[in-house]
Amino acid sequence: MALTHEIKVLFRNFNHATMYPYNPNPMNRLLISTVYLCFLSLTLNCSGSQSQQNRAMLPGDAMVVVSGSVDSELEGEAHISELHLSGNNSWFITLIDPDTEIFSIRFSLDTSERVYWPGPGIGEYEIGAGEKDSGTFSVTYYHLQAGASFDPETGEVISQIPAYSSKSSRYAGGKLMIEEITDHYIKGSFRFTAHRITNPDSDDIITAEGRFIAEPQTVNTTIVR
Repeated sequence: MALTHEIKVLFRNFNHATMYPYNPNPMNRLLISTVYLCFLSLTLNCSGSQSQQNRAMLPGDAMVVVSGSVDSELEGEAHISELHLSGNNSWFITLIDPDTEIFSIRFSLDTSERVYWPGPGIGEYEIGAGEKDSGTFSVTYYHLQAGASFDPETGEVISQIPAYSSKSSRYAGGKLMIEEITDHYIKGSFRFTAHRITNPDSDDIITAEGRFIAEPQTVNTTIVR
């Protein structure tokens, strides 16, 4: 509604400046017309960008911006899952595109005791090496879109799917914020830096930031030995 009002005001002023009061100089009218049309175009473009940035998210949504060695604006799904082995438990937040072809981000909290829904609770958490029972998360970013390459004759892997991890360097890591918890979802945001761990290169670094509303998966895995 606000955008529609702005357009109406622009056109009203445009008509007033070019048609009334009478302006006998055609060049002046052309100049005024050009200025107003350019301004209108900028208004529409800016409003469109702001609308995309402020797009309402629904439960299960994720939005991510990646820069550095990978440069992408991504949207996908967000969900919570658990993995339980005897004495080893992991609580995951996973962000991934619906077709599993573009990207995957997995935050992991590793503990001796099982972490039940809704997880560790509201708060700010460190992202780093994610040692067991440290209360810190680790994160891995998979650049699925790049794919892997294989030797056409032997089928051996030449280059793996690029993966970046916060465990790779003491300079890697960041913050994960869990901001809201309900019976049906966990809402949060994050920012981290990660170094490449497949075909590693010290200069191959990414920074990712984004937000999510993660829903619990219906099936968790429990293995007792």
